[in-house]
Amino acid sequence: MHSLLKLTLKYPLFIIAAVALTGGVLTAVLTIQTARSLEQEITKRGLALAKNFSVANAPLLLAGDKSKLQLAVHTLLTDQDVVDVTVVDHKKIVVAAKTTEDIGQPYADFRLEEKDLEPPDVMRLPPAVTDAQSGAERVFGFIAPMKFGDVPLGALILTLSRRSIEQTRRQAAQFAILIAVATAVLISLGALVFTRRELRILGDMQRVLDLQTKGQFNERLPSTRKDELGDLARAFNRMSDQVELFFHYLDQSIVDRLLHDPSLAKPGGRLQEVAVVFGDMRGYTAMSNRRTAQEVVRMINSYFYLFIEIVRTFQGTIDKTMGDAIMAVFERDRNDTGDDYKRRAVLATAYMKASTVVLGKFIARRLERNEDLHFEPCAFGFAMAAGTAIVGNMGSRHRMDYTVCGRVVNLASRLEKETSRGEVVIDNFTRMSSTDLLLLEVLPTVQPKGFTASEKVTPHRVIGLNDQEITNLRRTLKHVFSQEFFKDHIVPEDMDGDVADSWVHDAQLEVIEIIAGTSTAELFSLRAVQ
Repeated sequence: MHSLLKLTLKYPLFIIAAVALTGGVLTAVLTIQTARSLEQEITKRGLALAKNFSVANAPLLLAGDKSKLQLAVHTLLTDQDVVDVTVVDHKKIVVAAKTTEDIGQPYADFRLEEKDLEPPDVMRLPPAVTDAQSGAERVFGFIAPMKFGDVPLGALILTLSRRSIEQTRRQAAQFAILIAVATAVLISLGALVFTRRELRILGDMQRVLDLQTKGQFNERLPSTRKDELGDLARAFNRMSDQVELFFHYLDQSIVDRLLHDPSLAKPGGRLQEVAVVFGDMRGYTAMSNRRTAQEVVRMINSYFYLFIEIVRTFQGTIDKTMGDAIMAVFERDRNDTGDDYKRRAVLATAYMKASTVVLGKFIARRLERNEDLHFEPCAFGFAMAAGTAIVGNMGSRHRMDYTVCGRVVNLASRLEKETSRGEVVIDNFTRMSSTDLLLLEVLPTVQPKGFTASEKVTPHRVIGLNDQEITNLRRTLKHVFSQEFFKDHIVPEDMDGDVADSWVHDAQLEVIEIIAGTSTAELFSLRAVQ
């Protein structure tokens, strides 16, 4: 018993001593070497930054363009390693600086000699000078003359932080400790290696979780083990499957918005300027009577894939899908100016309409060649209205939707009923902000259901786009008719392998030909629906 007690103390003490000794030596060596190397790299970087700035912006100093010089200073300050930037003229007066209050004042952080304005190249300032200049924080200082030819105009004083060196020192110390632990593991006959291998699954779990927080659900944990850690991996994978399934029912933009601002997840709403789009398949009842349930769902999903990709392209949100209908919302973004959100929405609506024409022509061509894809061309009617709506979480704690409601939603829904021939209809409010983008046809004034006689609406039908937007439209359509689209939705189910890949390749080329060869009038044509 006494000998056993000694053994149980000897090995842990030996491991601790080995870790302490190895860690101390490695920490010292690695920290010194890494700090020295990094200091050399930062010095090179600071010299290059200062030189490039002085050369590039000397003409601004010569021209006295202080606003552009200040903009250049602010651009340089966006670098996370840059602490301070100051530009002085030949009289040592500050003309651009991090702190605008210093502009116009004599440079006083440290004594600036005449020779500092006329050296042949950039140089690093002595540490004593820069440390005194920056106060508590240790920094690198550089000074570069700004000249026009041989005429000195002034100088740039650039200060870089030493935080990266300190961080690297800490990281080197941590790395050295890990190396020391690994060495101790080897000395202790692999006992701790076994523990490290056993717990590797936790690192894999963290990596997979990081991917899932970014909306990527492709990876799973290895689950071949037969012990408790294997049970943990299988339980984690089941949870990941359920989370991935759940995310299929949410628009990623809504998820991103809620993660960015968790307060939006609370019940309640706010008034917000939005554009609302409704799209609905024409002739759905007759088509569904001709097709099996599986074929109907496959066809609807194919069109919805195109719509969703286009809405995402224009920063919109798919509010919901309702059988053969879809509703999208475009909120005023903080980067929007004026009516940008309406313009994004109306372009997305026009692009969705054009995508149905392109897909319909592709399917029709295949049918003419007696290639039965169990698919048929379908027409969709689209309507859009813009205005103020209530945006927020509707429902209860058991079931909640982030959605919109209000007059503008009702108007878009009612106008959609006016699209019996697969047209694109917009309200007059949208039309006024999009006349430079669209070719329009005025439709007879209507009184939508639920609206009073004084609230009659003059809808407009989109019959085309301007030349620039037609070019953008064709480019976007080539993008949304992707390999993924054809593989997931169009390729015959009995095809696989190289045959399917070849079919998809040919289909993409044919669609590109259709996109290029379809006229604007045909992209926005009416269609008789039986």
